[in-house]
Amino acid sequence: MRKRSSLVITLLLLYSSLLSTVSATKVKIEPFEHLSFLSQTYFVEYDKLVLPQISNFKVADFLDMDGQSISSLAQKFLGNIKLSGVNFKLRNSFDELLDAVTITVDSQDDLDKLNSMSIVKSIQPVSVVNRPKILVNDNINDSQVSPSLFYTDKLTGVAEVQAKTKYRGKNIKVGIIDTGIDYTHPAFGNCYKTKGCKIQYGYDFVGDAFNGTNAPQSDDDPLDQCSGHGTHVAGILAADDKVKNFTGVAPGVTLGIYRIFGCNGTSANDLVIKAMERAYKDGMDIINLSLGASGGGWAERPAAAAAEKLIAKGVVIVAAIGNDGDQGIFQTQAPGVALSAISVSAVENSKFASYYLTISSASDKKIEYSTQNLTRFNISGNPEIVATSDSINVTEDACKAQPANSLTGKIALIRRGGCPFTQKLANAQTAGAVGIIFYDNVISVLFPPVVDAKIPAALIRAESGEFIFNQIKKNKNVTVTFSKETFPFANPKAGKISSFSSFGPSNELDIKPEIAAPGGEIFSTYPVKLGSYKTISGTSMASPYFAGCVAILFEAKGKLNASETKKLFMNTAHPIQIFNATSQTRPQTSINKQGAGLVNLLDALSSTISISPPKLSLNDTANHKARNTIKIKNSGKNTVKLTVTHVGAQAINGYNFSQSFVPQQQPIFQNSFAKVNISESSIELRPGQLKSIKVTIKPPPDLDNDAYFLYSGLILFTDKANNKSYSVPYMGMKGIYKTLPILDTSVGTPFIQTKDADIYTDRKQNVTFTLQKDDDPILVVRLGQGTRILSVDVVPADTKIQSNVGGLNSSISSLPPSTPASSTELSPHDVQIGADVVPGSLGKISICGVSYYVARNQQTGPKRATPIIWNGKVDTVDGKRNVEVPNGSYRLVVLALKLYGDEKSKNDWEIWVSPRLDIQRP
Repeated sequence: MRKRSSLVITLLLLYSSLLSTVSATKVKIEPFEHLSFLSQTYFVEYDKLVLPQISNFKVADFLDMDGQSISSLAQKFLGNIKLSGVNFKLRNSFDELLDAVTITVDSQDDLDKLNSMSIVKSIQPVSVVNRPKILVNDNINDSQVSPSLFYTDKLTGVAEVQAKTKYRGKNIKVGIIDTGIDYTHPAFGNCYKTKGCKIQYGYDFVGDAFNGTNAPQSDDDPLDQCSGHGTHVAGILAADDKVKNFTGVAPGVTLGIYRIFGCNGTSANDLVIKAMERAYKDGMDIINLSLGASGGGWAERPAAAAAEKLIAKGVVIVAAIGNDGDQGIFQTQAPGVALSAISVSAVENSKFASYYLTISSASDKKIEYSTQNLTRFNISGNPEIVATSDSINVTEDACKAQPANSLTGKIALIRRGGCPFTQKLANAQTAGAVGIIFYDNVISVLFPPVVDAKIPAALIRAESGEFIFNQIKKNKNVTVTFSKETFPFANPKAGKISSFSSFGPSNELDIKPEIAAPGGEIFSTYPVKLGSYKTISGTSMASPYFAGCVAILFEAKGKLNASETKKLFMNTAHPIQIFNATSQTRPQTSINKQGAGLVNLLDALSSTISISPPKLSLNDTANHKARNTIKIKNSGKNTVKLTVTHVGAQAINGYNFSQSFVPQQQPIFQNSFAKVNISESSIELRPGQLKSIKVTIKPPPDLDNDAYFLYSGLILFTDKANNKSYSVPYMGMKGIYKTLPILDTSVGTPFIQTKDADIYTDRKQNVTFTLQKDDDPILVVRLGQGTRILSVDVVPADTKIQSNVGGLNSSISSLPPSTPASSTELSPHDVQIGADVVPGSLGKISICGVSYYVARNQQTGPKRATPIIWNGKVDTVDGKRNVEVPNGSYRLVVLALKLYGDEKSKNDWEIWVSPRLDIQRP
């Protein structure tokens, strides 16, 4: 956090689903759906060393939002600001992780007074935390499915640990910061804080009615019977339902449940930090956070910084990487992005529930299918199924019109390929078909055909289609029956990375995620009133699974610090190959998706080998760390011989600069591998011995330097005698990170937009605004990458300043002067960011002065672009706030600090200058 000075920290970046497209064409700005920050609500960090004594304020004078007393230091600080005339309402006070409070001020004048006080170290807005994004399979009846089939325990070693040991996490305290829990569920003993109860700690910071914007109603009871996310998370970690025979990873742990979400709506990052503090004071050994701010891949963000301090106090923080796998690279989230936190990605379960069909000639064979909405194939009776071709090798099955009435009242069996699903469907429907079963033309994972038809359609596997085809050829009048119930089928992607799991790395090229755990199609507890059990997918599910593994480890080996915990699990994780059913090579999945690989609890418990560091972040080409030292120690009682090898992972290219500077939704994968030289091909370690090896890693030579590929792989250590292996993942960028464009000018942004959706981007254009009835300039910015500093200045229109980004905007030094009317409060200043980067600045715009550690935009959804409305006011360089500019002509100057940039260097800033804005109030 920074104190506002010449760079005034009053940014309210308004992320919302405002743009139906982002380009230099007419775009309608819709009403804001949400704000990234809470209105007039701020973190205020105070300097406890200079707080004066105030005798007329007692400890009971200030209580936080849940009625709790606060520390004497916070009392002194609040007393000071109250005496200074600041009108405010206290939200939260912190004393373990921050010397700070969060307050809501009554007015801008109160914020001005606060900022002028010497005891204030920094001010930052309180940001919104969205509800965890998950994928819920509402079409599956979980009461019909055996819970034992819904864990990949055999892949993770958990099943064997539970079968062969007594370790269940006993005497280990695990905190869950989430939506609360339905402790009336039999899996949690239908109890809370009573003797022998699993849940001995907890707090509800918000209440059912809290939606993120209204007043919270806190109490000591974190009961949640309306949301369910936290109950599902807790079940994965610690459930013990003896009736359903459902057991979590560590059913013997003691839980602390900290509720920060109501039944609907959002939460805020000060509540996350408050819950962290409460969990620490309750003595939690491990804290699970299945939440975060997507795209917030900066370790300096408040929640991540607080997590780092908590880890330094001895707590292990486990956090979900996020579910933005469809938004490309650099999509890590806080607090998991904290350097010492353990960030978890998701793999698919070993089973998945599906509706199925049977045919009359082989009624004992269940064939799973997939419809567009994962619903049951909606058809009555048992219609006949017929093939539309005479061969399973046909390449254009049903691509041409079928004979009239040839399919009347029948289900058509059609091979995929040769033409779109829609064309095949139309032909079959015209011929009278009442439904269609497509069968795949390759061996792959089922996914629904994207069709919109008046008759039902589904997709089955290639081998299932061939089986039905052969049955039709052998038998007459084969009919089909569609089940009303689901059945657990083997998942061909079991143990493979889930597509929804977010890509790393962090914005500072640190390896994130660091490990994977089961998160796809996970069966677990749910509030009793909402059905008791549900199947949900998300990294929210993977995080508690891993947290449960940590709890088992702590019971077995004693409590370890975060660094040792991370190292042990990363060393013993099982690397994950890509899923590609037609590939014979199957290289490793990118480290930016899997981290070190899939957690293996059994191997972690039995390991006597320790390898440091647990990961190698190699940086970019300009800062490449080619030479690395890896240390290996044998803490066992027997001599161990390890062979040392290298295995490459897929390189990924996240960009298509011909379309946008924002990473594309799905990266391009390429089997290009680093050149690795290892000093020793094998090492022998006696009991207690430590040895070092040298590893030199050079980027793949066949990758383009200008494509910014992320290459990765693993250094493998194999103990053949004991059938064990260990690994150290590495990752780097081929390309100079600093040269990645921040401002996405490729799609016509930034631009100025009017309330009528007219767009202006050319420096030679001018547009008039009255600043009346929403007639305000709307600056639309789109960030291709995150930036440590984003700033917007207002300058007189004739100021000689040059844009240095692409597009129509270049030098404006040749334009005729157009100086604004005089003002006693406004005078141009040269803002010293670099070498006079902003000459003649009148100040930062009052809605968006400057922001630190800003996330990039996304290709789709609510974060596609960042609209910033200028109300005609500035915060001046000399500290005056909300100063109204007089009528006249101005320009907005957007500055974004390049990645790895030095804010004192002019060359490290991207600069964009707007068209002329003529302010003409009536």
